Amino acid sequence: MTDTPQPSQPKRQPRIIRRKKKPSGSSASASTPSLLPANEIPAHIQNNSQLHHVISTTLPPDYEFEIPKTIWRIEKAHARHVALQLPEGLLMYASAIGDILVKFAYRFRPAGDDTAEDAAPASVESLSVLGDVTYGACCIDDLSARALGCDLLVHYGHSCLVPLTCTVVPCLYVFVEIRVDVEHLVECFRLTFWQEEEERRRRRAGTEKDAASSSRAGDSEEVSKLVETLVMGTVQFRSAVVEAARLLNGDRTDSVTAVSSARSTAAAASSPTDDAS
Repeated sequence: MTDTPQPSQPKRQPRIIRRKKKPSGSSASASTPSLLPANEIPAHIQNNSQLHHVISTTLPPDYEFEIPKTIWRIEKAHARHVALQLPEGLLMYASAIGDILVKFAYRFRPAGDDTAEDAAPASVESLSVLGDVTYGACCIDDLSARALGCDLLVHYGHSCLVPLTCTVVPCLYVFVEIRVDVEHLVECFRLTFWQEEEERRRRRAGTEKDAASSSRAGDSEEVSKLVETLVMGTVQFRSAVVEAARLLNGDRTDSVTAVSSARSTAAAASSPTDDAS
């Protein structure tokens, strides 16, 4: 008796489910928070002239504390008790940042944004500035925030990027980007390494006469060449690193090759979204 082969089961095709697009009508305003993309700051915060005036007159212009994004995160989370964690070098700005967040969070929301079941608070009820010592400024102190009864923790500065799914309270990372004069940096780099290359040529020439002729030939024909320049910085300087690499790569008079690499303490390559960055 021979076994009859069983018919093979057809391979199940993967099922792809796409989200339905929300209808766009005249009644749906682009500034309505419920119809905005998840990480887009609504107009009542982004275009608030009072908020931008207070930021420009209170906080240093070279530090990006991402105040509008923080306010939007507070409003999205309906946070009532907010904690701020800053490294020691930025603690001097904690009171100013806290005052701005308390003053502008929830105060300019358009009427009718919330349902009866999901009503936002009228204001931030309490704001705490964490002052306890952690292992490093990058370490997030979510346990202290929970002990204080906070429902949102904002961490400033470079970070270990602990996943938000592992913290005991909702968290927001603000890297505090620092603006620097990139053109001045590149110009100093040019002058420094051009002079060093000229010194190497003179030493190779052996005599002052040969060094002078070599220098003249280098000015007219040769180009001071560095094999590779690696531009690196912490995550606070990520924009400056990219801009410096772009300027150095485009600087054909010195033929400098630059490779940009901005990194945080752990992994700035996987930059989080606005909810996590």
